[in-house]
Amino acid sequence: MTPPGTIAFHSPFIPPEWIAAHGLQPSRPMPSPAGVREAEGRCPYAAAFAAGVESGDAVAAVFAVTCDQMRRSAEDGDREGAGRFLFHVPSTWQTPAAHRYYRAELRRLGRFLERVGGRAPEPGRLASEMERFERLRERLAGLRDGMTSRAHAELTARFHAAGELPEADGDGSGNSRGGIPLLLLGSPLRTCDLGLLDAIDRAGGRVILDATESGEREWPRRFDRRRLGSDPLDELADAYFGHIPAVFRRPNTALFDWLAEARRTLPFRGTVLVTHPWCDLWRAELPRVRAVLDSPVLAVDLAGDGVPDGSWATRVQALLEMSA
Repeated sequence: MTPPGTIAFHSPFIPPEWIAAHGLQPSRPMPSPAGVREAEGRCPYAAAFAAGVESGDAVAAVFAVTCDQMRRSAEDGDREGAGRFLFHVPSTWQTPAAHRYYRAELRRLGRFLERVGGRAPEPGRLASEMERFERLRERLAGLRDGMTSRAHAELTARFHAAGELPEADGDGSGNSRGGIPLLLLGSPLRTCDLGLLDAIDRAGGRVILDATESGEREWPRRFDRRRLGSDPLDELADAYFGHIPAVFRRPNTALFDWLAEARRTLPFRGTVLVTHPWCDLWRAELPRVRAVLDSPVLAVDLAGDGVPDGSWATRVQALLEMSA
């Protein structure tokens, strides 16, 4: 059951703290392909998210037009009936004008949230939500080593969908510390894509960092406590817009700086790069990703309805043999 006042969104550039500060429930669900009709030239992830918006009972949905596929999904639907909001994120990010534009979009989103049942944040509410979400993200990251790759991905999805974590910390069906460490990189995952993580675990690997667009790479930087008291909205905007190394950004130096730093500091021996059909941004960057990481990279195409675990097993096993 979707909580009252739920706002569905898909992009890491839409801060859940901002939605929660307006008294609404932020929800970034992991979409399911169930009931989604696959169409030529249509991204399965974008189609699944849009279908979930149409069939769900969220009071509104926020689409960030960070790719043409999401823009198309937003424009194809009934914007009035679904309470849709198009959130514009500049591709350029190194200029003061781009930062001002992003902050202006946050304020415009805030006015929309008030129209669909929210209220203007009370003093201290935004800073409080920022601290709460940061604690949850830190806790979620700390649970990774005691869980299987899939279990942690499911917990991450639960956190994004509900903005909370369960009190009891189970180990998720097994400890994955002993496997060959891998980096998971690329497009966001749907529920039907999690079988890939099962294949990795069964083959003797483990994901030590989910750097997909639904994972930790697209979390904001840690908040500056000094700025929380003086200008929390400015701090929120800078932590998100100024520091998330997304593939669509131009120039995309931040993404490859992030990958180079991950290569230096994380003990992964290989990378699984996942892309959805029609995700040209990640496909175009594959050669440069291989060059920067200088380690085995397995490129996996995620089919519209998901791929059976067995079809991944041989390729995952080959990657692990090269990475051992």
